[in-house]
Amino acid sequence: MPVNTTVSHVSPLFNYIPRSAWTEATIVAPSPSSSSLTHHTTNATSSGSNASLTFSFVGTGIWVYGGYRVWQGPYVVTLDGDTTHHEGFTGGQEQYTSLLFAASGLPSEKHTLRIVNNGSDPARPVLDIDYLVFESNLTEAAVVDHNSSVCTWTPADAKSWDVDAASHTTWLGSGTMGLKFNHTFKFRVTVDPRACADSVYVPLGSGIAIYGLVDGDSAPFSVTIDGDTSHPLIPNTAQSGQTNQSTLLYVRTDLFDGPHDVWVENNPLAAGVSATKMSISHMRVMAVDRDTVPLAGNGNTTEPDGPHMLGYAAPTSAVPVELA
Repeated sequence: MPVNTTVSHVSPLFNYIPRSAWTEATIVAPSPSSSSLTHHTTNATSSGSNASLTFSFVGTGIWVYGGYRVWQGPYVVTLDGDTTHHEGFTGGQEQYTSLLFAASGLPSEKHTLRIVNNGSDPARPVLDIDYLVFESNLTEAAVVDHNSSVCTWTPADAKSWDVDAASHTTWLGSGTMGLKFNHTFKFRVTVDPRACADSVYVPLGSGIAIYGLVDGDSAPFSVTIDGDTSHPLIPNTAQSGQTNQSTLLYVRTDLFDGPHDVWVENNPLAAGVSATKMSISHMRVMAVDRDTVPLAGNGNTTEPDGPHMLGYAAPTSAVPVELA
């Protein structure tokens, strides 16, 4: 069954253009919920028209959510070169989270989405983005919690990492975490792909998703898969006060079904800056669809239970696997 992955508006996988035209804002929903909702917003009146965001993914479907409110104006969506025009608010009940765009039945390949606030209506100059969901043609193989006994963190001393129930957090530029799963059907968590670590059994991986906690002190970070290092990824939040809600930091769903080396490095912009923190909460391993998932080499199996809407927190429908 396909896997659904939710991407928060603060995820570094969103590319806001220009960044100066977008603001992170908080709205308190009316009673009875009175919940606090955050989103990214752009206002054509104050920031000019044509502010945009882009997102690239490998998958078969995508759904984008944002505010449907009286100030929401026209916007344009382009997916793989095909453009559609949307009117924004046209009346009726306001919604704090509404479906802005959807596309399904796509070929399982790389797609690029771009949404533009065209600012054509001065009375409705705003575009709000909350999150998106994309679908990939894989199945969930394992959820690895940051406190799993097979996880290795470097530097390894207690002063380098703050550890609690939610995450491993470091302020050191040398802080690193990595994963390895190879052709012997062994999944390994290790600091350096060349090093050895304890192994357990899960299927060969075709996808990896890394989650963590972000706030205004979160630093850029880099991800290396099979020796290929990403550009620095920058969390899109300036809010102070880290919450215990996990955000998708990085995802790949187009890996070949075989051995991979994956590791994550803290990558602060410069010495002395305040944004030096990297916090990792859990990881998801995805694989091509199989009937069962062998665990820990003890003969036990677990049935994949289908796609998960992972949002801002660890999965609730999939029990994290303690890889002892």
